[in-house]
Amino acid sequence: MGKSFTHILLKIIVYLFIPPISLFFHFLLWKRRSFEAKNSLPRLSNVLATFEISSEGELEQILPLLFELLKTGENIQLFFCSPSVEGKCLDLEKQYPNLEVFRLPLFSWKVFSKNEFFPNMVKGKFLIMNRYDFFPSLLLAVTSSKIQSILINGTIVGKENKIVSLNLRKIIYSLFDQLYLTTQADYNFFQSLKNVKGYFDLRFIRIQNRLDNLKSTTNSLFLTGKKIKEFTNGESLIIGSFYLDELMNIKVVFEGSQQVVFLFPHKLDPSNIQSIGNHFRDLQKNDSNIFFLEINDENGLKDFYQELVNNHFRDKKIFLLMNIKGVLCEFYSFSDLAIVGGGWRGNTHSVLEAYMGSKRVFCGPGTLKSTEFKELKALDPKNIISKANLNSKEITVSSAVKNEYHINSRINEYKSSLKELVEFIQKF
Repeated sequence: MGKSFTHILLKIIVYLFIPPISLFFHFLLWKRRSFEAKNSLPRLSNVLATFEISSEGELEQILPLLFELLKTGENIQLFFCSPSVEGKCLDLEKQYPNLEVFRLPLFSWKVFSKNEFFPNMVKGKFLIMNRYDFFPSLLLAVTSSKIQSILINGTIVGKENKIVSLNLRKIIYSLFDQLYLTTQADYNFFQSLKNVKGYFDLRFIRIQNRLDNLKSTTNSLFLTGKKIKEFTNGESLIIGSFYLDELMNIKVVFEGSQQVVFLFPHKLDPSNIQSIGNHFRDLQKNDSNIFFLEINDENGLKDFYQELVNNHFRDKKIFLLMNIKGVLCEFYSFSDLAIVGGGWRGNTHSVLEAYMGSKRVFCGPGTLKSTEFKELKALDPKNIISKANLNSKEITVSSAVKNEYHINSRINEYKSSLKELVEFIQKF
């Protein structure tokens, strides 16, 4: 089935079905409609590339490419789907005058509108998508003869044993003009497609850049984190992106030798913070050896550090609930040990951030959909460990020697691929 025929077929589907469906759900989808209604009219012309991302994880994945293209001075569009990443996208728009940000219009029935229908809003010569969000209106733009479409971070992870899903993914991937996979295994599976150009994971570059920035940081929060690491000789522990109910599986942290345990919940909404806080306050009431404190800003962490230095806690086990957004990646480097949540109730969250920042990483058994876990496990099996229940004797870095050579080689390889892609887009 050719790209032109697919475009015509998608056009029929989108123009016939999207308007009545959107009108039918007009009142049920009022939250989404009010979210999309906040879009401003397009202001940039002569746009080089249009990015589309789903949420915060996908934004982090494309940032190295986005930053490189923004540095050229060319105009760029960025569409985001999830309200959870709205703040970060709008902050980027403030920083870069050549960047224009939009909320992805999913349920607009005005398919002929230039300002409310995604295919009509795409102004870039390139449409760059990242892994997900294969909605009909997006695929209609992908198959347009006026646009060069690129998909990055394509993968088979999570679909390995699902033949129908894999074949459907192959069909969708084949619609793009260029396809970049995430890992060697992904590349091997999809290499029969004519549009496959290579594989890379830009998250390696993004995380390394964030960690490199720590070397010259003046951020008070991060400087205090460094001091706590030095004071505890690395004998602290980070529990990142966890859910409260997972603590039953990682209750071993109460038995370990680490004096300071940083708690970074996956969700920072007030109700979740309150639930976790209440849980630890109850523990503190029943156990005089436990000290709990909620940290909401850099001053709170500074005050804690001063008390720690002054030996106010003596032999207590300290739990710090970090109610601060967007700093987990950096804080992983302030401990030699990390536990990543998600995998004890579903899919594990990013283990790559934890691995690149600390020395040894533990996560739950839910690793099926994690490309990061599979790649790191192949590189360094001793220092990335997935288990249903953790033994307190395992929570140690006594024998942890991270495979820095392979990680650095991988980063340099991906930087080279990124450079080639940027040069291609500029010369097109």
